[in-house]
Amino acid sequence: MSTISGIVLSYIASTTRKYRTPLVAGSILLPLLGALLCYNLPRDNLAGQLIGLYILYTYWAPYVTLISVYQANIAGHTKKVTLYAWFFISWATGNIIGPQTFRAEQAPVYTWGTIAMIVCYVIAMICVLLYGLVCTWDNLKRAEAFNGEAGEQDWLDKTDKENKSFHYTT
Repeated sequence: MSTISGIVLSYIASTTRKYRTPLVAGSILLPLLGALLCYNLPRDNLAGQLIGLYILYTYWAPYVTLISVYQANIAGHTKKVTLYAWFFISWATGNIIGPQTFRAEQAPVYTWGTIAMIVCYVIAMICVLLYGLVCTWDNLKRAEAFNGEAGEQDWLDKTDKENKSFHYTT
């Protein structure tokens, strides 16, 4: 499920530069649904639990696609390296903290772990949508202010803030 969802969403996202953040936010609804199914279905409903778990494992799609948005929206070598370092540290920190929310004494329901997962999915959707709005707004400001030829600064090692012809993927 992880691989298939990642490939499918990446393909869909590759067809546009304008709607990637809404696609990512929308794709977070699937693992959110999976988490809700796993939590709310009775434990003896094995088929439902398995379906919920399979749906939950589509979390990979928004993760992979969001990386492509970051890659497209950062210019300048140092800035890209710094962003990827921050992204990796955040990912690793989440992977250390996340499993700690699933406490053995809460088995088999794992209430606090599931709540943490659901809250993180909702916050992620909000953050991704806000990021897309900020990028769209910045693109509109750049389109009004820019009066040079697009692409003339592409090969200079300028950041996205320095290169006034840079357009963000939204």
